[in-house]
Amino acid sequence: MRPCDIAARCHRIRLPRKRLAELAKLDETTVGRTLNADTRPLQDTVEKMEAGMVGDEIDLLGHLVALYPQRALELATVALCPQQAPQREAAE
Repeated sequence: MRPCDIAARCHRIRLPRKRLAELAKLDETTVGRTLNADTRPLQDTVEKMEAGMVGDEIDLLGHLVALYPQRALELATVALCPQQAPQREAAE
């Protein structure tokens, strides 16, 4: 995964850089330089950042499924069996 992809996904789930650094067990400055493309990171650094971000995404998913179980089931059904997705009427 590229650092710009990690940055975009962190932004989408509103994961602050400070929290990403904590999850990845990295210095906040290292995370900032990597996400800003100020330096070419080591593969190990990117892997730690990705692991921290994915863990947070999974936690968020679990929280959202608990809040909206029916919608989660609908989305999972569509993802796994697109042919069974309910047909939406075209807007007139």
